[in-house]
Amino acid sequence: MPLRSLFAVAMADAPASSAGRRVRHAAVFSAVKHRRRKRSVSRGAIALVVSLSLSPSPAGAIDAPEQGTSLSPEDAGSSREAVQDQISGLVEELRTLAESYGPDVVLLQAALLLETIRAGAIAASEVSVEGVSALPAGDHLRIRVLTGQIFDRAASTPRSRLEHMWNRVAAPALDRMERFDFRPASLELVLGFGLQDFAATIDGRADPTLQYPMREVHLRLDAADLALVASRSMDSGDLFDHAKLDPEEPWSTELPPRTGSR
Repeated sequence: MPLRSLFAVAMADAPASSAGRRVRHAAVFSAVKHRRRKRSVSRGAIALVVSLSLSPSPAGAIDAPEQGTSLSPEDAGSSREAVQDQISGLVEELRTLAESYGPDVVLLQAALLLETIRAGAIAASEVSVEGVSALPAGDHLRIRVLTGQIFDRAASTPRSRLEHMWNRVAAPALDRMERFDFRPASLELVLGFGLQDFAATIDGRADPTLQYPMREVHLRLDAADLALVASRSMDSGDLFDHAKLDPEEPWSTELPPRTGSR
């Protein structure tokens, strides 16, 4: 699958004005450095490498030339401008998140997306910071994770699917964190995945180009438990045991475009 663009982004300090942005598996986080401040992420704090490979080119994007051809000076200039616009937009989105919810929300978003890729996501993955949860108490920060995992309906159970996503995506990301400085201080993770009948696919394995239902499960993690994880006084296994879980339900938000169809 061709790469639509590849660029590095450095986070800079600045005030922000809006919230609730997404970073897709269009994105690989190659380095995460964090210098703590009370309300902002320091200059150069986050380095990202973004590869827009699983979603279609946005309007106005410049595709790479075919092998053996070269860009004219005019096209090269347009391509650089398009990439710079994408960089500027992503920087603004990350800056907004840090200002609105605290600096560590950006680090956690980056870590979660990185772990979806390391876990072998075969469909598009995406991490969205949705803001304050719709729970009655309203005291959890909701982060929605489209894990890119597709499970065999016949060979998995709700418990095995949840444990796989926790052990391969959520727990490694949480273990990376040195503290959880975000607002609200408690966390709601929404983990999304696909279900397929592998017996009905051509090679008996997950096929992200076919239609399949999406499901999600909600985990609520208390601020006190997250603080214990950050201080290494509690491991991710105990955190999972303390989490409040809701049963699986249909995926409830818009999905990114599929990679293809048959």
